[in-house]
Amino acid sequence: MGGMSSFGYDCSGFAYSMYKACGYLLPRDASDQAVQGTPVSISHLEPGDLLFFANDNGKGAVRHVGMYAGDGLMLHSPKTGRQIELLSLSGTSYEREWAGARRYLPSERGSCDGN
Repeated sequence: MGGMSSFGYDCSGFAYSMYKACGYLLPRDASDQAVQGTPVSISHLEPGDLLFFANDNGKGAVRHVGMYAGDGLMLHSPKTGRQIELLSLSGTSYEREWAGARRYLPSERGSCDGN
């Protein structure tokens, strides 16, 4: 992982940058982001929660991170150099590779600046 340049973001660089813009510091890499923060079940996701995906149908090494946008949608950077995407998790390879979610923001929050 390591894309955070004028060429674009990789997945963890995107999550890191979005949180940093709102005054929160995250670990830089998806594998570290996946073990810090507060675990959250899929049934209790809130916008801003980080979603993790792993090899071997979600059982292997974390390989991707996205941000929950609400209504079953994920905002993510598929890879450095590609556009940021908003997509439904349902019916995608990401759904099969689900490895969990983590919350880094306070629950019941407003905008990214806490209002």
